[in-house]
Amino acid sequence: MIPWPPDSPLSAPLAQRPGLGPQRLAILAKRGIHSNLDLLLVPPVMYRDRRQLGSLAEASANNDLVFIGRVISARQGISAKGRSWLSAKVADGPVTADLVWFYGIPYLLKVVTVGRSLVISGRVEINDRGSLTLIHPEIGESETAMENFMGVKPIYRPYPGLPQAVQKRSISLAVDDLAKSPRVLPAGWLTERNLPDPVDLLKIIHQPPNNPGPLPPPKGSRAFHQLATFELMFWRLVILAEKNRRAARALTRNRRPDPAVGQKFLSLLPFEPTPEQLRAAAEFNQDLQRDQPMNRLLQGEVGSGKTVVAGYVASLILALGRQVAVLAPTELLARQHYDFLAPLMAQLGFRTAPLTRTSQIKARRETLAGLRDGSINLVIGTQALLSKPVTFADLGLAIIDEQQRLGVRQRLALTRKSAGLDLMSMSATPIPRSLAQVMYGDLDITAIRGTIPGRQNTVTEVYPDTEAEAVYERFFQMVRQGERGFVVCPRIGELSGAVPDESGSELDPLGQEMARPGPGEDPTDPLYNLNLLASPRERQPRPGRDIQAIEALIREKAPDLRLGVIHGRQDPALRHKTMAEFRAGQLDILAATTIIEVGVDVPGANLMLVEGADNFGLSQLHQLRGRIGRGGGQGLFLALSSPQPGEVATARLKALTSHSDGFTLAEMDLQIRGPGEELGLRQSGWPVFRFVKLPQDLRYLPRALDLAEDLWPKLPDWPDLEARIANLAKDLAVLPEEPDAALGI
Repeated sequence: MIPWPPDSPLSAPLAQRPGLGPQRLAILAKRGIHSNLDLLLVPPVMYRDRRQLGSLAEASANNDLVFIGRVISARQGISAKGRSWLSAKVADGPVTADLVWFYGIPYLLKVVTVGRSLVISGRVEINDRGSLTLIHPEIGESETAMENFMGVKPIYRPYPGLPQAVQKRSISLAVDDLAKSPRVLPAGWLTERNLPDPVDLLKIIHQPPNNPGPLPPPKGSRAFHQLATFELMFWRLVILAEKNRRAARALTRNRRPDPAVGQKFLSLLPFEPTPEQLRAAAEFNQDLQRDQPMNRLLQGEVGSGKTVVAGYVASLILALGRQVAVLAPTELLARQHYDFLAPLMAQLGFRTAPLTRTSQIKARRETLAGLRDGSINLVIGTQALLSKPVTFADLGLAIIDEQQRLGVRQRLALTRKSAGLDLMSMSATPIPRSLAQVMYGDLDITAIRGTIPGRQNTVTEVYPDTEAEAVYERFFQMVRQGERGFVVCPRIGELSGAVPDESGSELDPLGQEMARPGPGEDPTDPLYNLNLLASPRERQPRPGRDIQAIEALIREKAPDLRLGVIHGRQDPALRHKTMAEFRAGQLDILAATTIIEVGVDVPGANLMLVEGADNFGLSQLHQLRGRIGRGGGQGLFLALSSPQPGEVATARLKALTSHSDGFTLAEMDLQIRGPGEELGLRQSGWPVFRFVKLPQDLRYLPRALDLAEDLWPKLPDWPDLEARIANLAKDLAVLPEEPDAALGI
């Protein structure tokens, strides 16, 4: 999110580095590392503090120490389990210590020889008898190693298969190139604001100065925090640049709609709009009376009636002779919108068509042709709408539902399909205003408070995994008495390697990739094979039964009940058929993954049981809870935790039982869990923050906004920087290429 200068040593490909052949380049490319800059944007995981040379006489238990020791004995052997080891006794004056290694024995035998003095760094262990031991200490020959050995040393996460010596050398060469790189920001502005340039900050992170005082971790350093502030500043500048671009492209034609058309739409509804819906509709109507393109987010609880407001706004634009596109994250939600809006729009004389990847080829071609010639007024679909073949005669309004599940990239891609486009976003996940400033800094926000009148608050109960059998039996008994219910689980299969559907909502069971020594790798490195450094894709699968296990359990314990199963890896036609049967009352229980989180409206379903509920954030659980009790009946939400949920997860589930207001839960979720997937920050459509961590770094937002507001009007004086920011905004609007075959064209 920082517009680093192009055509500089930072952008040089790693293929030009010595010691990086095709195999090693492939290892780095797998982690998104292709250039010097990519290499430097991965900070050290820790620093090794070797600023002071000490002695064994001052050693204390479990503290790091750097000292010079003379080898007085060394021996090697093989353990009962066949593991090689090397032990050496070293002396520092009258005090001795034992050094032990289990890896890298061939290399160590060449260095750890009797009579040789070594520089030694490691953590000292002291047993009950006062003996000192260091396990896997780092060493260097004292005559030659002092200059390079001492100081603050960055420690990097090892990449399996890439020798650590090669990794460190490549990073060191990239750091040296920083001195030849152009600065990111104008020198005069930096001097005026008393700020360092991001290039200088990047060097500090990889080569911290040997200043006295406590040594912070890399991500806790002042340099890292300053880079986070700059990243937020540039994100704000990108938002301003995009807003300015859209305003410049705004059409001069009359865009002030007739409110009477919207009133006619509301009169066609089979129910009376609520005061909150009417208030929200009025705010959108006011936006459409202005010259600037509308860009407003509508937030509201599940069941608050956001689709009614969307239909109202769509009718206003359609009456002007322009087209409207509704983008939903899943086919289920797109189909629900189509079923609701198409009949109403037909009564107003407007033609509506669906467009998803599973639509029939003939229908898709007809829809594409109708959008091009303007005979189709309203299109409702999934991300298929963003494909290049989709063009419009005159697109006037884009409505994005469940905005947080898509992202900035999709939103910007839609805005570039038409000049002067009005934009309406909707979200059932309430977003705290502080976070909304980062995520939706270019949007105005309208909130619908409350739900549809007559709808009761759902009762929420949380149970430990040990009570699963009793909870299921209670669930089955209520279904036998006439209720219908969902059973939700966190993943598709234990070993299935599931691929998410368009919603991206299902949890993929991930195996743990253990670091193994590669050729030339130094296994004596203190970070070698440390599981605590495992990336998110290297953690153990999340607990909670998978969909296959749930289906087997229900069929065994309740064979008399009619069961349907849906998840993202099924054929969409089967999924829709099962969903329709459940909605029609032909099924008693629907077992599903979180694919039902949005776009599912079954008024007769009042029960939900969630397996492994501690796997989800508060906002996501609240979304799931909103799927039941929609027909006026009393909803019951049963949450089963995993065997070992942890303190944070327990606090999250407790909050769910205490609060029914989504806005309150969103604030709590932000503090307990962070933005998480349900706010869309991990979706491909959101910009990748390399230094910002939310919500913790929201404390830097006021400073970042102040810097952005100061820099924005001065950008014309620095056309190179202005162009880089504009290109950053343009790049964000480019979606990954998809073959036209995805639309069957």
